[in-house]
Amino acid sequence: RQILEARARPFLDVARAEDWGDGGSVAVCGTEVEGAATVADVAGRERAVRFRADRVDRHGGTIRLTDYKSGAVPDLGGSRGGSKLLREIGSGRLLQGAAYALSGDPAALGRFLYLAPGGADRSPREVAISWSAEVAEAFGRAVRAVLQAWDRGAFFPRLSEGARDEEPRRCSYCEVRAACLRGDSGARARLAGWVREEADAADAEGRLSEAERALTSLWRLPAAARGGEGDA
Repeated sequence: RQILEARARPFLDVARAEDWGDGGSVAVCGTEVEGAATVADVAGRERAVRFRADRVDRHGGTIRLTDYKSGAVPDLGGSRGGSKLLREIGSGRLLQGAAYALSGDPAALGRFLYLAPGGADRSPREVAISWSAEVAEAFGRAVRAVLQAWDRGAFFPRLSEGARDEEPRRCSYCEVRAACLRGDSGARARLAGWVREEADAADAEGRLSEAERALTSLWRLPAAARGGEGDA
């Protein structure tokens, strides 16, 4: 227990300083609060995307749902929003905050609070997402691709990150990495090459299964969010 407390304390200190550091109060409504956002899948059916928010507050006349992150703040450009934020959501990242913002209350605010100790004292640690048609579109596009892959059983390893032939950083701490083909450059090249060179031709000729089509849609999601072509 003492070891756990020692490990958690620096992150808790950051959370306390961020929201209570000025001596004010926060109207916390609950913790570990469950909710859902609704999105139409590729067949047009309404699907509920369920979530659990770490904390829910009343904040400036709105409901603010916070997800704590133990890492550093992602680089979203100077404005913490705009096109780069939308690209991140459309790529399948930062989906929790978008789901919070789209959970039913138009005034809801989704927030990531990054608690990595260190860094500049006054550097922003918050990424906030409010409801907008653009956020809903980006979120829907990403979730539809994920739902399609889930429904078709297309559970493939994403062995390549972006247009680069590099293993994603998250593979290094994946809980099932011991059972994966990570580190196999041949497998990575074959999978990326199939998506890049063969999938479109197979689809045009009617040789692509529903599961393979779902795979290619999800694989290419980051490139589609960037407005680019090719494998992602």
